[in-house]
This record gives sequence, structure tokens and C-alpha cells, in this order.
Amino acid sequence: MKKLTFTLLITLAAACLFSVPCNAKGKAKHVVFIGLDGWGAYSVPKAEIPHIKQLMANGSYTLEKRTVLPSSSAVNWASMFMGAGPELHGYTQWGSKTPELPSRVLNQHGIFPTIFQLLCDARPEAEIGCLYEWDGIKYLTDTLSLSHHAQAPDYNKHPEALCGMAEKYIKEKHPTLLAVCFDNPDHGDIEKGHGGKTMQEMQTPFIISGKNIKKGGEFHESMMQYDVASTIAHIFGLKQPQVWIGRPMLQVFK
Repeated sequence: MKKLTFTLLITLAAACLFSVPCNAKGKAKHVVFIGLDGWGAYSVPKAEIPHIKQLMANGSYTLEKRTVLPSSSAVNWASMFMGAGPELHGYTQWGSKTPELPSRVLNQHGIFPTIFQLLCDARPEAEIGCLYEWDGIKYLTDTLSLSHHAQAPDYNKHPEALCGMAEKYIKEKHPTLLAVCFDNPDHGDIEKGHGGKTMQEMQTPFIISGKNIKKGGEFHESMMQYDVASTIAHIFGLKQPQVWIGRPMLQVFK
């Protein structure tokens, strides 16, 4: 893969990272989205994370992206993938595998529209993957729109397994879109789990870096979890569904 990349780091109950090379039709040829479950933005300034801080320096970021409520896992992963909140996609709990509320719209696979499905429909030839540690991720991605998905072994026994899987997949398949979803640092590091209404649980980082991204810029415009899917759709030049309420973060692009 050529080194023309966007790197996007977001947190919900997750943080996310995108890597993308340029394309004439959109702003990128490849996107790598990296999510870290439960990473609170409050920890970033004093954390020893040189690689992530280098991405921040080379791109754009906010430490004020907010989760949807509750600030727990499935409902927020779903919102990032589905461009809408729980009121529309219907996933409302930490471990939702199916919607507790009827999804406002269903796609051809019987699930609320996802960024993976949008890309698959627009580019059937695209390689689209999702790699994860927590098995709850697979229920939220629309696996029928994925070329490949796989769960890494237990993090506590194999802490580098997911990284190795992602590296191998990228080198072999050159995916157009890859989501890499880490289950750590789960619980927001506040000693009481996550899912509540404190700003430690609800305020999360978003970092994006790459060739067509403004450098060294912290932005303070409002950003919500579901804006992640819309930003990816914008990168690929995709029209988002009417039911999505997310907005692309246009201010990060040159």
C-alpha cells in the first residue's frame, strides 16, 4: 500500500484510527479505521503515546467527541458504523446483538445501513474487512457486506495478535476499508466501568491524519459518535442514506 494515508483516531467507548491513500473519485483509496474501546479523552494530554501524538501533530483531532447514551460498547460501535444514534438504529445496550428497538430502516441484509454496506454497494469489487477482539463487534457490522472478518484470540494471553492479523491482512489484501477494533482500554480507566453520564466516559478522542488532512489542528466543532460513518463516507465520495444523521467533519480536510 502506498504511503498516502489518512489516520483517524476516535473514541467512544472506543477510539478509531483511519489510514487512507488518495483516489481521483474520492479523497482516499484506502481507509484503516482503528477503534479502542473505552478510551477517555481526559487521559490523552498526560499519556505516553508518542505514535498517537505524532498522528495528532501530522493531522487534525478533537478531544471533545461525544458518545451516544448509554456510553457503553455495542450502542456506540453501532452508532459509529451506522451513522445514526440508538433512536434510529435500535441498538441500546452494552452487549446488543440485535436491536432492542425496531430499526427505522433495514437494508437488503436485514440490518440498519452501515458504512460497510454503503461501500460494498458502491464498489462491489472492494476488499472490506473487520478484525476485532470483542465478539460483539460482528453483530454490528453487517457481515454480508464484508469480504473478511475475524476475531483475535484472548488479548490477555495474546496481546499482539490483533496487530499481527491486521498487518498480515493489509499486506496481503490491500483492503479498501478495514476496521480494527480493540477491546482495550475498556472501561474508560475510571475504576467504575463505562456506560454512565460523566464526561470521563462520554468525551472521547478523534484523530485523523493523511495526505489531504490539515496538519497540527485541534478542532472544537461539535462531533458525535455517528459522525464517524459520515466522515468515512465523505472520504470515499459515497452518498449517505437519508436515515443517517451523521455529518462529515469537513473542517479536517484541505
